[in-house]
Amino acid sequence: MRQLTLLRHAKADPGGGATDFERSLNERGRSDASRIGWALIEAGVAPDVVLISSSSRTRQTWDQIARAFPGAETRFLDSLYLAPADALLQEAKAAGAERVMIIAHNPGLQELAAELGGGRTPLARRIEADFPTAAAALFERKNEDAPWRLLAFLSPKDSLG
Repeated sequence: MRQLTLLRHAKADPGGGATDFERSLNERGRSDASRIGWALIEAGVAPDVVLISSSSRTRQTWDQIARAFPGAETRFLDSLYLAPADALLQEAKAAGAERVMIIAHNPGLQELAAELGGGRTPLARRIEADFPTAAAALFERKNEDAPWRLLAFLSPKDSLG
């Protein structure tokens, strides 16, 4: 794997009687998700495989951006629901693709992004401080033995106007 994109699901309603797993995107979430899809393309994201938590809000986030990635294979995985950082990375490795996108949840997603970013740059420190809904971190590396390099961090507040 040489490209890894970590995307947090878009803004969801707080509950309204639904379980956490069943929470749906709200209007802002649908709008942010659609816009982040195009921002990801502009940043050079081109996943071969998209791994998506099987929760409602992650599936709906994918529904909003799927048209931006028509060639990507999608896999909905129960194991990504509220998964810790190490489990997210294991699933990405197991995907067997050069370019992987994960759509999942905090805190695991933020922890993985912070771990891969290494806190060495202002951008990496921003990820450690906050990984809001519909935010994405893009990482690349030259080969399997090379360290990950944080290329971009996109969020609705600053990257999407």
